[in-house]
Amino acid sequence: MAHVVLLLIVPTPSCRVLPLTIFSIQKWMSWSSNENGTLDSVRAYVLSAPERIKNGDITLTGFCKDTGAFVVNTGIGIKSNNPKEGATGYWVAKAFQGHGFATEACNAAIRYGFIKMGIDLASTCYYGSNIKSRRVIEKLGFTFFKTHPLAHVSHLDGEKMDIHDYIMKDISVLPDLDVKFYT
Repeated sequence: MAHVVLLLIVPTPSCRVLPLTIFSIQKWMSWSSNENGTLDSVRAYVLSAPERIKNGDITLTGFCKDTGAFVVNTGIGIKSNNPKEGATGYWVAKAFQGHGFATEACNAAIRYGFIKMGIDLASTCYYGSNIKSRRVIEKLGFTFFKTHPLAHVSHLDGEKMDIHDYIMKDISVLPDLDVKFYT
C-alpha cells in the first residue's frame, strides 16, 4: 500500500515555498546558497523546474497520502556534458526522515532515468558526515567513486565538507520496487 504519492510538479511564479526545512536544506544542498539568508534561492530552484523539465530532467515531489503534507523531493537530471549520464539527489521533511521515503522516491527517479530517459550511468553524492544520506545511497546500490576533500562549503554556516561521489551503471542493483510510469 502506497503511503506517499509522487507527483511531477510544475510550479508557477506565484507558488508559495514554505520555510519549514530551509536551514537543513542550506546545510546540505549545493543549490541553496543565499547571501541574504532568505528563501530566495530555494524559491528560485523550485521555480526553475519547468526549465529543467524542458531540458529533459524530472523533479518528483512526494506528499503524504493521508494528510497531503510534503514528504520528499527528488529527481534526476541529465548532466550537461554527457546526455547519457544523470545526477540525482533528494531531501526529506524532518518529520518523515527515517522511514525509507528518500530511498523509495529516489529509486523511482533512477529507474525513470534509465528506462525512460535512456541514461546509462547515474551519479549522486553526499557531503561531510551526512550519514543518513550515505545510508540512502548505499541502500540504493550505488558504488563509491571518489572523495573531494573539503570541496563543499555549507551555505548555512560556511563549514567546509568533503564531497563523496557515487555512481550506478545498472538498475539491477536497486532494491525491488513496484513502480509504473504513466505518460
